[in-house]
Order: sequence, then C-alpha cells, then structure tokens
Amino acid sequence: MALLTGLLLSACAQFEHEPSLNTIQATPKPASTPVQPSGCDGLGYYQTLSGMTPDEKKKKLPLLRLSQKIEDDDGCGQLELAMLLSQPDSDFQNDAEAERLLGEFLDNPSINSDQDRALANLLRDIIQERLRSQKVQNILKRKLKKEQIASSVLKKRLNQLKSQLEQLKSLEQDINQQEQAISTPSREKSVDEK
Repeated sequence: MALLTGLLLSACAQFEHEPSLNTIQATPKPASTPVQPSGCDGLGYYQTLSGMTPDEKKKKLPLLRLSQKIEDDDGCGQLELAMLLSQPDSDFQNDAEAERLLGEFLDNPSINSDQDRALANLLRDIIQERLRSQKVQNILKRKLKKEQIASSVLKKRLNQLKSQLEQLKSLEQDINQQEQAISTPSREKSVDEK
C-alpha cells in the first residue's frame, strides 16, 4: 500500500501547479450565505481539464484510474475520471464507463455537495443523451447501408433491363430490315413482270 501511495505521489509531481486529485479550492462566500461543504470542486476540475492539452489528459488518465484502486471514499476521483472519460473526440473517450462512474458517484451517500451532485447529474444527462444519439445514429447507419445495398441491386437490375431493351430494339430493327428485304424484291419482280 505504501508503495502504491509513493508511486501515486511521484506521478503527481509531474504536473506542476495543477491541483491534486482531491484539492479543494475554497472561494470566499458572502457572510449571509450559509457555508456548504465544498466537496470535490468539480467545476474547478472541469476548468483545469479544459485547459489541458490532449497529451496532458492522456497522462492524467492512468493516475485517475490508479486513485480508484487505492482509496477514494469521497468520490472525487470518480467524478474527475468520469469528466476525463467523457471528453468528446478523445482517444480514450468512454461514455459507458463515465456514465457508470457518475452513477456510483451519485449513489455515494458521503457526497454532500449540492454543486458536485448537480454537475454529476448534468454530465450524466449529457452522456446519456450522447449514448442515445449514438444508438440512433448506428440504427440509421445500418438502415442506410441496407438501402444502399438495395439501391445497388436495383441499379444492376435496371442496367440489365436496359441492356435487354437495347437487344430487343436491335432485334426488332433486324427483323424490320429482313421484312423490308423480303418485300422489296417481290415489288421489283412485279414491276419487271409488267
């Protein structure tokens, strides 16, 4: 356990001036507002995540996965990992895993920050909608592929019918020419006989 903690701390040292996985950034609140536990500061982490390069995000992924294996009673690692996995157009985007992590985060009774819960709910709703859209898109892609195959078959059939029609026209012209050739000599004979 001590070895894993040492590895995690040394890996975290690579990220200068970046908040640690569970750092709370307190913001002063007006005296009239009741102080609520700050929780994970999900919005702060999202802002940090937005400023990261794709390579920095790739390096962050194994650290967040490792934090899940060590110990994460407050659930902040789940929220952070879900945010990272839900990044669109990334090599590691995994909406299904992000949705699962957010579900676990929201089911955790120790999460008492309304702000973090609201962020997790919003993120889960976005991910669920994206998954539904992907499902519909996949269905439409399959239908389009079937239609393209049917269209290709019909196009081939149309080309065959055009070819047969051309052959029939050619045959009809040949028959008409032969009939003309047969009827023309008989007219010449009848003219010669007169």
